[in-house]
Amino acid sequence: MFAVAATRSVVIGEVRSCPILVAGVGFLPETAVLTLARVRESLTSASMKRILIGGLLLASLLTAGFQFYQSWLRPSQVETQLRSIAQLKVDQIQAWRKERLADAEVQMGNPLLVEPLLRWIGSPDATAPLPDDLRGYFEQLLRHYGYAHYLLTDARGRIRPSSRQQPEAALDANTR
Repeated sequence: MFAVAATRSVVIGEVRSCPILVAGVGFLPETAVLTLARVRESLTSASMKRILIGGLLLASLLTAGFQFYQSWLRPSQVETQLRSIAQLKVDQIQAWRKERLADAEVQMGNPLLVEPLLRWIGSPDATAPLPDDLRGYFEQLLRHYGYAHYLLTDARGRIRPSSRQQPEAALDANTR
């Protein structure tokens, strides 16, 4: 009996009946080399087919799992469409708000409106009705812009006149 002496080597095959050694550990006795040869000879074509089928099945499962994982990471077409619609709605609301703020700035810059309003708000009678010319102006804005109602507040957020019959007592901090 002889042993294949190799420092850190393992037999991975044979070339012309000589073992091929690669990185590993220890000594390989002759029986280990012969055992590897017997294992290779004992593999029949039926067992090779089973190993091949098993390998293909494993590869198919791994591929299917990877594809499923990739599709899970990628947003679906429906999700992408919903995100686009949501972004369009956000853009529309922002544009609408910007238009309303611009309308308010135009109204605040109109001296024909601001001066009479300041006189009316500054009057000592806090319950005085809105003058007819101002009321007509605000009602025209309601019809023209399609607003549901209007209300005017003083600097402290108290509602003065309103197009509603019973206005709220005061605006909360978020509404001012």
